[in-house]
Amino acid sequence: MKIVLAAPIFFPDVGGPATHVYKIAEFLAQKNNTVTVISYGDKKEDTVLPFEVIRISRSYFKPIRWIRYACAVIGKSFSADIIYAFDLTAAGLPAASAAWIFRKPFFLRIGGDPIWERVVENHKRFLPLNDYYNQKLHMVDAPRLYRVIMWVVQQADVIVTYNQSFQDFYCRYFGAQRSRMHIIKNPVFPRERVIQHKLPAEPVILFAGRFVSYKNLELVIRGIGEVYKVRPVKLLLVGAGPDESSLKKYVEDQHLSLVVEFRPSLPQSELFELIVSSAVSIGPAISEFNPNFILESLSFGKPVLLARDNGLSVRLPDYLLFNPLDQKDFEHKILDLLSPDKYVQAVEAVSGLDLNQSWETVLEAHYALIQKDLNQKP
Repeated sequence: MKIVLAAPIFFPDVGGPATHVYKIAEFLAQKNNTVTVISYGDKKEDTVLPFEVIRISRSYFKPIRWIRYACAVIGKSFSADIIYAFDLTAAGLPAASAAWIFRKPFFLRIGGDPIWERVVENHKRFLPLNDYYNQKLHMVDAPRLYRVIMWVVQQADVIVTYNQSFQDFYCRYFGAQRSRMHIIKNPVFPRERVIQHKLPAEPVILFAGRFVSYKNLELVIRGIGEVYKVRPVKLLLVGAGPDESSLKKYVEDQHLSLVVEFRPSLPQSELFELIVSSAVSIGPAISEFNPNFILESLSFGKPVLLARDNGLSVRLPDYLLFNPLDQKDFEHKILDLLSPDKYVQAVEAVSGLDLNQSWETVLEAHYALIQKDLNQKP
């Protein structure tokens, strides 16, 4: 069986799609399939992979880059049995087009919403994902892109999302057929848990991710500044992004340099050490898509404080959720969580969560969908 995997990024680039495509490609190759990965990127792996990788350099002018990518996808799709895309636009549109031209089965894994993300990252608007679509702002900001994404979604024979809320979202706003949709949760599993019931004198609140506006970090900084007036606490922000300089300036202007610390993005092993040593991990985005940092924190048995519109694949108690548009709610929940009794309660609650979703389970689920689709073809 010949399978084309169309990806926006790929190993050794860092990110969820890169990791998923690498793991899926490796697994399919082990099953004696001929796999070709087509991705944007310039980095090349040092090891020899058991599948073909075609990279389209990001150094090309955008239109040229997209044309070269589309040509690569179309060229490889002619003899393919399945085309599988891992985003909706840069990889998804060429893959859907190739599948339509050659009448090939088209699989699509959806991990986000490019319209809302771009609008909010560019500071054009600031409101949660569902509010944005309920107000039909997508038809104001990007009507053409919306129609393109809707076409890509409706071309897919199989659509994979990682939670029910995301599945509902694409059925409601993009006309996805529910019968074609399948939920495969992101991998997460219990790690070596260091259960610590006692809070340190100055507990560390940890965030790791991109510094972009929808991550809501300015509200977090303001809130922690107020919490610090009541009890000692430290906020550690790990990552990078377009809002980094403005956030650092805000911290300096508000004289919060002793309370808020910035660190660059870290290798996974070092980030895990920070998770274990911190008191609470936070996910403050106004809308989130099953945040991996929060899942990893939970896998270590670490209490988290998460915005309500989060799409997390496990259910958290209400005292670990807050309104991301209400700074006072954030402050109250942090102070409550950092009280000795509530912290013990949170540790016990998190330790009892079911997080058994291994990579093997995820990969077998993808493979089962591929086998099922092929077996249904005449």
